[in-house]
Amino acid sequence: MAEHGSRPTLCLVADRPTLGARLLPALNEVLAALPRGRVMVIDRGEAEARARLSHLAELIALCRAHGAPVLVSTRVDLALAAGADGVHLPEHGLPAAVVRATWPTLLVGRSCHDRPGLLAAEDAGAHYALLSPVAAPHSKPLAAEALGVAGFARAVAGLALSVYALGGIVPDLVAGLRHAGAAGVAALGGVLGAPDPAVRARGLVAAWDHASPEPGAS
Repeated sequence: MAEHGSRPTLCLVADRPTLGARLLPALNEVLAALPRGRVMVIDRGEAEARARLSHLAELIALCRAHGAPVLVSTRVDLALAAGADGVHLPEHGLPAAVVRATWPTLLVGRSCHDRPGLLAAEDAGAHYALLSPVAAPHSKPLAAEALGVAGFARAVAGLALSVYALGGIVPDLVAGLRHAGAAGVAALGGVLGAPDPAVRARGLVAAWDHASPEPGAS
């Protein structure tokens, strides 16, 4: 992700169908509480394009005011129409290589659930990936076996791809994930759906900052 500037620590999935009217106020609290450049946002919105485009305009305006890049889940057309910074592709969605070749200015991410998915994302030129579930997520029942920190470490070993850990991320997991090679951590309900989203976000970022990249590093 270096070609798009410094790498954020916290990736927030802004799921309007889940969060509803709480989304923008919660996101504003988080962005106001953290330094610029520490957060990126993935919009996961309604299927109806016109409603989603309208909501995207509000989301992007808020994020731009705080220096946070916005990526649109799945829909390249809406990312382009809204002037978003990129697109986040589902595991079996459009090939990242095709998106990068056709729209080279877009930041391209990919959802992954195992090492083969990460290898494919890296080979296709994705800028980053979300790997889940690390632990039981806050926003929905666990549909697959949790990776844990050790499983995350095995999945990302030797990869140059920036990989964010998603699913049930709490501060106690953050140091281990950073040591394991995570590029950052990601959250949906655990931050934006919490009663105290700014406190939750600061806790994750503080845990990241207090953990050295490698055990014992200064």
